[in-house]
Amino acid sequence: MLAGRLENVWVDFRDQRRRLGRRHAWRSALREITLDLPEGEKLAVIGGNGSGKTTLLRTIAGIYEPTRGSAEIHGRVVSVIEVDSGAGRDMTGRENLQLLAVLFGLSRSELRRRYDHILSLTGLSADDLDQPVYTYSAGMKLRLHFALAVGCAPVVLAVDETLSVADEAFQAHCIESMDELSRRGTTVVLASHDLDLVTRWADRTVVLDQGRILLDATPAEAVAYYRDRFGDQHAAHRAGEAGVRVVGFTS
Repeated sequence: MLAGRLENVWVDFRDQRRRLGRRHAWRSALREITLDLPEGEKLAVIGGNGSGKTTLLRTIAGIYEPTRGSAEIHGRVVSVIEVDSGAGRDMTGRENLQLLAVLFGLSRSELRRRYDHILSLTGLSADDLDQPVYTYSAGMKLRLHFALAVGCAPVVLAVDETLSVADEAFQAHCIESMDELSRRGTTVVLASHDLDLVTRWADRTVVLDQGRILLDATPAEAVAYYRDRFGDQHAAHRAGEAGVRVVGFTS
């Protein structure tokens, strides 16, 4: 059974840097994407910066509508892409969970039924949950979003590289939670630069470049292909990413 399918999807944006006369030029962030999303599958998406990974996840999540083609998901889809999206800075963690629940499509009765479980999934203390979100680190905001995403039992869960802001223990918890969702039938789509994680975790892997799918294969085949074709670019990106982590990231 399929949780969803993308059929010949294009996503175009106006390019603010270029003009043709008085009209904006257009660029395609996704091109000719056809992708099945089987129930319970763990799908990884890999590619360099600007390859279209986040745009693909946002299209699956319904944040972007295809310019051409169709994207259909058979049920609730939840994304963990931008941990600041929907957050009220002056609201507490508990209040933000309630706000995000509305954005994720939970009814009041669903939230009441799942609320205590979702709170426990955050791993945050009662004191943390009563503090305004502007005092939270990026990792703490991720805990709110991820706990709610897992707790609302979506048909499809789309997760971007946001896991990189979490500490090692919570990253392991996120992977465990995604595995459990998959066993229950949720399709999990993860965009990641961590090729070792992709090889260990995914059932299937898609390689993107310039908005197109270059390869849809097993994780081992896809990672080998990506390293062979884009190894130098990937190494440079990971080195830069490691440099950022040395400095630290809070907000």
